[in-house]
Amino acid sequence: MSTLINNVIRLGLSLSLMDRDLFITKVSEILELYRNDPEQMEKVARGLYQYLEEVKSRMDTKSMLTDVVDHAQLPTGDDMKKLTKAIKKLADEIHEQKNSQA
Repeated sequence: MSTLINNVIRLGLSLSLMDRDLFITKVSEILELYRNDPEQMEKVARGLYQYLEEVKSRMDTKSMLTDVVDHAQLPTGDDMKKLTKAIKKLADEIHEQKNSQA
């Protein structure tokens, strides 16, 4: 599939997120270009289908990861600052003890 067709399909997919009817119209227009060449139309349609499957898979993965992160009890920025401060204090105390023993 040519780069131009690939870019048009990507644009169409982006538009589909905003306007379903416009997406259908644009895809139909692209496929209409190949009305006299059924083999090429089949290749374009197959490419579009594969791309849609890839987008769907990525969206599913993103959704799954978003759910995991949203439900995980990850430390906040303040928690990280407190932890960093505590580690620095501990490191300073260890360094101090080493110097006093030497």
